[in-house]
Amino acid sequence: MDTAKKVSREFIDSARAQQVRYIENLGSLEITGGQELREFGRKVVFRNIKELRITDVDEDTFTSVVDGIINVNSLTVTGNVRKMTVISRCSFVEKVNKE
Repeated sequence: MDTAKKVSREFIDSARAQQVRYIENLGSLEITGGQELREFGRKVVFRNIKELRITDVDEDTFTSVVDGIINVNSLTVTGNVRKMTVISRCSFVEKVNKE
């Protein structure tokens, strides 16, 4: 019985980790550092945000956490992330700044 409980728990934990968290409908948002991104504990989609700043983040953290950036007026990303990596996660973003 303990084995069945363990397998069930592992399955549920795995399913939760694959779920995407939506952060949406904000005027502006600044995420500072990779640690702050990793705190979400799962993939994140930023949606319907007028001004989004993601600062001091590395490429590995960005690609492992950010699943999408949708309908953002102004996006600024700083740190060690290539602009093409950022753009590959974007849809309906008016302006992308890579500093």
